[in-house]
Amino acid sequence: MAVDETDIANAALRMVAGDAITSLAGADKNAIIANDLYSIVRDELLRSHTWRFATKLAKLARLDPAPVFGHDYAYALPSDWLRTIRVSDNDAGVGATHYQEAEIAGGGALMSSAEALYLEYVYTLADTNRMSAGFVKALSTALARDMAVGVANSNTLYENLSVQAATDLRRAKSTDSLGSPLQQR
Repeated sequence: MAVDETDIANAALRMVAGDAITSLAGADKNAIIANDLYSIVRDELLRSHTWRFATKLAKLARLDPAPVFGHDYAYALPSDWLRTIRVSDNDAGVGATHYQEAEIAGGGALMSSAEALYLEYVYTLADTNRMSAGFVKALSTALARDMAVGVANSNTLYENLSVQAATDLRRAKSTDSLGSPLQQR
C-alpha cells in the first residue's frame, strides 16, 4: 500500500488525538505544525543510520578555486547530501581517502588532495514509497512526539512518545541491518 507524507502525518496526529489533515500544505493548525516538523524529523532520522534505502554513490564535481590551505582541491557535496558514509579516490570505492568537510562559497564541500573524489552518502529521501515500513513507523512516532505539545498540549504524552519513538527507531535500524550485507572495503 502506498503511503505519502500526509498519511505519515495523519498517523502521527492520531497518536496525539489530533484531527486529520488533507495535506501538509493546509492552513489549519495541525497541517501547519505537521508541515513545520515533517522534513526536520525525517532528515533527523535519515541522518541517524546508514539506511539501505537512502544511500547513494556519486563522483563529486571539483570546485574552483582551490582551498586556501590544507588541501589541494574542493569538491561540491550533492544538494541532497545529509551524511557522509565513505569517501574514496577511486570508482571501486577501495581504501580510505583523507578529506575534510567544509562550507565553501555558500555550499557544502569536501576538501582533499585526491585528484578525484567518490562519495557514498545518506541522502534526503522524499519518496515515501522508497522508505521501509519500519522507518515509516519510526518517522510517524517521532513526528507524533514532536507534535505532542503543540497539538495535544501534553508534556506527559511527549515523554511517553519519546520512549516509543526510540524503540521504533531501534527496531527499524535492526530490521534494516538484516538486509544484504554492506560491501566491505
